[in-house]
Amino acid sequence: MDHAHLRKITPYLIAITLALSQIGLWGAIVRLPQRHHLPAYLIPVVVWGIVFLVINLVVLAHAGAKLPALAGYLLLTTSNIVANFTFWYWVTGTRTNFSQPLTHLDSLYVALGTLSTVGSGSIVAISEAARRIQTVQMGVDFLFVVFAVGIVVSRFGSARGQ
Repeated sequence: MDHAHLRKITPYLIAITLALSQIGLWGAIVRLPQRHHLPAYLIPVVVWGIVFLVINLVVLAHAGAKLPALAGYLLLTTSNIVANFTFWYWVTGTRTNFSQPLTHLDSLYVALGTLSTVGSGSIVAISEAARRIQTVQMGVDFLFVVFAVGIVVSRFGSARGQ
C-alpha cells in the first residue's frame, strides 16, 4: 500500500473507529445501573482520550481532509467530550455533590449545559469535587472550541486566498 492511498483512507479509518467507539461509550453510559466511585485511573484515561482526539484532528487537517470529513470528526470529538463528562457527572451525581441526585438524563443535561454555556441553574454543583469536574469540562470545552476553529480557519481560510 503506497502513501498516497494510505493518506486517502486515513480520515475514513479514523472516523469509523471513532464512530464505533462512540456507540460503545454511549451504550455503556446508558446501561450503568448504579453509581460507583470514580476510579482515579479514569482521569488520565479520559484526558488521554481527549488528547488522542486532538492529535487525530491535527492529522486530519494536515492530511488534506475535506470539510465534510473534518466536520464529522469535530462532531465525533464533541460527542466524546460530552460522553466522558456525562459519565463523570453520573458517577458523582449524588445530593452531596449536586442540588439534586442526577439521573442519566440529568447528567447529559449538565454536560451539554456546560459545553453550550447555557447553564440554566436548575442543577447546581454544590461540592468542591463537582465544581472541579465542571471546571475541567469548561477548560476542555474552551480549548477544544478554540482549537477546532483555528484548524478550520487555517485549513480553509488559506485555501480561499489562493
